[in-house]
Amino acid sequence: MSKATTEKNNTFNVSIHGQQWKIQLLRNDSPELNYGKSYGICVFNTYTIYLGEEINDNLLSVTLFHEIMHAHLAIISQLPENERTEEVYADHVGFMMAEVLPQISTWPVSVRKRLGIK
Repeated sequence: MSKATTEKNNTFNVSIHGQQWKIQLLRNDSPELNYGKSYGICVFNTYTIYLGEEINDNLLSVTLFHEIMHAHLAIISQLPENERTEEVYADHVGFMMAEVLPQISTWPVSVRKRLGIK
């Protein structure tokens, strides 16, 4: 069992290409984060992103968007190889930003504050 803190603000959702993903902040030494060896993990088969809650705010921001990008790349990797062009990658980044950014206002205030978002 994970050593996640019990605050409900440590779990929130984000829609990525219409699929709801759960984002969960966990203790850095949790099994989901390889006992402190990872700052974040994107688990495709469960639509879950785990982030270390004890990392500094700047690293949290970078790691969160890094893991969201992994989710998008997983979708791209399902395309036939001849459709994986620079234009497709650029489209996915654009879609990611257009889809994810408006959702940030629904995330817990404590998370937004750590990300430097009002």
